[in-house]
Amino acid sequence: MRARLKSLSFDAQTLTASGKGLKMRRVKGSHKTAQVPATSPIPDENTLTLVCRRWMIVLEGAPMIWNRISAADELAHIRKGLKLAQNIPLDILYGFGESNVGQDTFLKEVGDSISRWRSFRFFAHNVSQSSLGILGTTPAPKLVVLRLHDPFGEDGNRDVVTLFGGAPASSELKEFYARRIPVALAPLRLSNLQSLTLRHVSTVSISDIFQILRDSPALEVLCLQRLEHLRLQDAHAHHVDNHPTQLTLLRDVSLEQVPLFFSRLLLSTFSAPNLQKLVIGGAFDSHPTSEILTPDIPHLIHVLTAMTACVQEITITLDFVYCSINVGGFRIGPIMFEHEPPVDYVRDAIDWIQSRLGRHLEDAPIHLSIQDYGSSPDASHVEAFNAEIRVTKLSLWGDPSYGGRMENLIPLLSEPAALWPYNWVLPHLEVFNTNQIFSSGSDFIVDMVRNRQAASQVGDGDETGMVAPSRLREIRLSFGEMFGSSETPPNAAFMRAVVEAADGADVYWHDVKWTGDGMSGGSGSSN
Repeated sequence: MRARLKSLSFDAQTLTASGKGLKMRRVKGSHKTAQVPATSPIPDENTLTLVCRRWMIVLEGAPMIWNRISAADELAHIRKGLKLAQNIPLDILYGFGESNVGQDTFLKEVGDSISRWRSFRFFAHNVSQSSLGILGTTPAPKLVVLRLHDPFGEDGNRDVVTLFGGAPASSELKEFYARRIPVALAPLRLSNLQSLTLRHVSTVSISDIFQILRDSPALEVLCLQRLEHLRLQDAHAHHVDNHPTQLTLLRDVSLEQVPLFFSRLLLSTFSAPNLQKLVIGGAFDSHPTSEILTPDIPHLIHVLTAMTACVQEITITLDFVYCSINVGGFRIGPIMFEHEPPVDYVRDAIDWIQSRLGRHLEDAPIHLSIQDYGSSPDASHVEAFNAEIRVTKLSLWGDPSYGGRMENLIPLLSEPAALWPYNWVLPHLEVFNTNQIFSSGSDFIVDMVRNRQAASQVGDGDETGMVAPSRLREIRLSFGEMFGSSETPPNAAFMRAVVEAADGADVYWHDVKWTGDGMSGGSGSSN
């Protein structure tokens, strides 16, 4: 059988000719994984069996092709897959809103094969002990991946969910993910995990988390979010060990909307020398960075210094009512704000980063990125950062379906304002980047570029005390319409006007440099 599978060619051109427009997805053989063009939203293995009789015989005799059992398929296909997969490990998927089979029916069909489950991904609404079916009563000895996700559940109002009849999880389990489901963690005795994600799980305790970390030295990913219920008394009651736990493979840590004391405790009690990503944010609105990353975590400071060694800019992102500060793989935020952006918080975070993580960051350019994905950015988003923070790059980026709402921010940059001692908004601006270009171009951008370039040549110190803005050196533009093409600008006359106003500064259209005669074919990246 292996020889027959190996002899099959899954060449895309041959397959299209043989299958007359065949719609298929990735197909796995015993020795190769072939890529078949996917043009169907819900592919199925049955389609391949229609190519010819030989393909049908070979494919139906290849269990590895049928071991992915999804509720998105029809019931007949699910039953056929369970049969043809024979005795090999199974990957089980139930997706809320994407299922052709009811939850109870699906779990009943796959329940008899729980001893062969390799992965179980369950995305359902109002998950309870009864809705989990056999998963709540019977161990799954070969389970490697377990993901339980209730997108709308409020787990604080529901009974605790016990898995596997209270028995420990499989010793083979490597990935555990729970979101909005009140899972009882202690009976699972999770150990040797490679990935742990707990999001809005009110049943988890501090002792649960630390026990899993101690028992999972090969952990690579740790994500803890919306665990506001954790209490300091729990840490004291369980005498959490303060000796750093060595997690040499840990590369990705996310701590969002967890209590400040817990973040400090966790970061001070494990050592992750190969960390590549750290996210800290959510519930620290009133606490400066210096209170989160305290001097008692020198091992983490060393890791963050190495993580940000090649960083070329510090990015401040404003999205709706959230603000975050990014330095390479290190992110502080998102921090929620109500009216004006939290400039004092941002300044404190940047001061901490520049003073603790290496001299190369002291003069790193600061990039202010304002994003419109459902909000209405106003003047405060730009003006708040006028003189407090030395912003040298500005990005105005939005979802095209909301139109050009951020165009209204551009005139703020076009002329002096009554702001002392800097009369220009973002006076150190050197790079301007936006996708808010629509079919007619933008007179606002042409005026802004022309005015700032002209003012930069006047110089400082006249009788008004006006400080001249920095000269723009890059203007990066792209198309903002939903179905617009990125290959050519929507308005060549507009682009020529921008180039003329730029007065020698580089102008790019979708990262391709534009000259007075059109596209130059060159590209570049801003620093």
